[in-house]
Amino acid sequence: MVKRFVSGLCLLIVIIFPLKAQESLSLEDYYAFPLSIGVDAQSVLAMAPFETDYRFLAYHIESNLKIPLFFNRHIRALIMGGFQQYLGSLIGESHFPEQHYDFFQLYTGVGLEAAWLISKNWEAGITAFGGIGVATFPYIIEEHAVSSYNFMGETEIYFAYNPSYNISLRLSPSLRYQQTWGGLNNFDGFTLGIGGALDFRMGEDPELVQRMIRSIAFSDITAKEVFPAIQASYRENPFASLTMENQEDFLLTDLKIYFNQPGLMDNPTPCLVPGTLAPGQKIGLEIKANFNQNVFNTQGTRALTGEIIAEYKVKGRSAIQKFPLVYTLHDVTAIQWDDDRKIAAFINTNSPLVNDFVNMVEKEIRPVLNPYLNDALQKAIAFYSALKQEGCFYQSDPVSPFSAVKKDIYAIDRVYLPDQTLSRASGDCDDLTALFCSLLESAGIETGFITTPGHIFPMFNTGLQPRESQKLFPDRSRFIFIEDSLWVPLEITKVENADFESAWAEASRQFHQFDASPSNRKLFLTRQAQKHFQPLGRAIDSEKSQDFSIKPATEYYRELRALGKKAAALYGQNLNTSAAEWNSQGILQARYSLWEEAEESFQKAAQLKSPYKAALVNLGNLAFIKKNYSKAAFYFQGVLEKTESNGVTENLTEGEQQNLLIKLALCQQELRLFQDAQAFMTRAKSIKLRSQDDIPLPEISGNQLKSTDLSQNLPFLDMWE
Repeated sequence: MVKRFVSGLCLLIVIIFPLKAQESLSLEDYYAFPLSIGVDAQSVLAMAPFETDYRFLAYHIESNLKIPLFFNRHIRALIMGGFQQYLGSLIGESHFPEQHYDFFQLYTGVGLEAAWLISKNWEAGITAFGGIGVATFPYIIEEHAVSSYNFMGETEIYFAYNPSYNISLRLSPSLRYQQTWGGLNNFDGFTLGIGGALDFRMGEDPELVQRMIRSIAFSDITAKEVFPAIQASYRENPFASLTMENQEDFLLTDLKIYFNQPGLMDNPTPCLVPGTLAPGQKIGLEIKANFNQNVFNTQGTRALTGEIIAEYKVKGRSAIQKFPLVYTLHDVTAIQWDDDRKIAAFINTNSPLVNDFVNMVEKEIRPVLNPYLNDALQKAIAFYSALKQEGCFYQSDPVSPFSAVKKDIYAIDRVYLPDQTLSRASGDCDDLTALFCSLLESAGIETGFITTPGHIFPMFNTGLQPRESQKLFPDRSRFIFIEDSLWVPLEITKVENADFESAWAEASRQFHQFDASPSNRKLFLTRQAQKHFQPLGRAIDSEKSQDFSIKPATEYYRELRALGKKAAALYGQNLNTSAAEWNSQGILQARYSLWEEAEESFQKAAQLKSPYKAALVNLGNLAFIKKNYSKAAFYFQGVLEKTESNGVTENLTEGEQQNLLIKLALCQQELRLFQDAQAFMTRAKSIKLRSQDDIPLPEISGNQLKSTDLSQNLPFLDMWE
């Protein structure tokens, strides 16, 4: 049995030490106590080499005093004293009364205890002590009691449950050896004890002390209302501020401040503070918050109470203070207009509904896109036309119209997310601006927005330079010039009743009406604004089906031609008899798919100047676009032949000559005259240009050209100025 006990003791040591090695926090230091007193009660069983002629019932009760050593809190000095009672008798016949071998002893000793806190509430350890005792046998001699002295040694392992800092309950098996000085040595040897103990530890619970210390005072608390739409901005921009003061006459160290909102934050957000706070020192504190996605689930307006958590040390003792911070949390559609850039948070390209709408529109208009017109402008016209077909209309917010709340930066406005506005097919100017910008951004077009007193409307970047404005519209006042880019504003609230050209004209008018007082209008680029107010990382679920039934191609084509007619009419007001101007008018008309009108203008230019290579080439381009390849080849061949004399090309640059040869090759390809196509391409490739590497020439494979896509061949079908 001794071997089993020792083996179990060794196994316990092996288990306890790894458990403690994994603990990075010194729990013994944190929950240290100055001393403890306790009482232990055990039942005792005999072990070899006890004499087997005796039977007995034994127990002991002892008290102890433990003092942790200052240089190692794991080790505790141990002083013990106890009372032990043996009730025993001989086995078999005896003329002595049964209590003949009863005895009791008093003992005292000193030792050491090694303890490991596995957690605040669980502890394990080993104790060892040695001592002396005096045993008294009252019945061996009838005349008087007989006493004997002995020494003893004991080792004990224990498991303890600590329900609180001051109380420890232990289960403790022990192994004791006792040796008598004298003849009464019948009970010498090993005994095994099993029992429990109750210890009371002096000192104060450090966690209770943390809660009791109030060294910091908080004052001058101000908190702004919180809006989930700009959730990400609160990571960098404070929503609350306060003053904190050290009320003590000594330094506070290891200072850390956090803000926490249970349920709406994954972890407390740290605040920027100095590591120490001098006696009486006051500092201002800004509160930031890293809210999680749960903040978007807020319905309506809620009053919340968060926690400001201050952690610090007072003369080496750790302390924690918590202070409530009351603020208002709105739902995801609420906003205040203290910063116009906040609308950028609602411009969202992550909405499945918005992306489905964009994909549908782009797919529908792809067959009718004009290869000569700016892509950004065409897509803007297409989205505008699609929203009109979808029945989208302007509807002022009955509770908080933008025109009213914009005047009061503290008023609460509501801006719906793009998928909500698309689903509702209506919105205020801010809702429609966010939706239209989201559509364009989802299509890869850079957007911005303009604010004027009581109003907001979108704009988009054409990607052209200011000097190229005539490619889109003759009136330069229609555009906004930002750095080296050409931007188009749009009055999106006109979507229900006005065509694209009218909405463009109205936006330009509103923009320029503040030319004399530019401080009343502000321009913002969406992608720059979103660096401060990041777009929402989610979309609101919509009940509207994503299967759109509209066919926007027809409406887009009508809007495109209407804008082209307006542009051509403005250009024609200053048109004179110059062939070049008629040619330019034809190019403008061709960009807007006014094919018949463009052909008439090119014919007029060709009549005014003969031969006029640019007009003839452009007539050939129109014929190619209309898939009249024979007519196109006639024009291209005519230009080439009229400018050739005695084998020398006159009035054509090498680049123009190569361009004509490629055009002819493309025509022969479409006419399935592949040998002729190869011949023209061979001639074209024989002309070496510096810029030839910029635009790869179509490749010939077998009896046909590899590239038959008009969009790929467009660089070789460009209009000639």
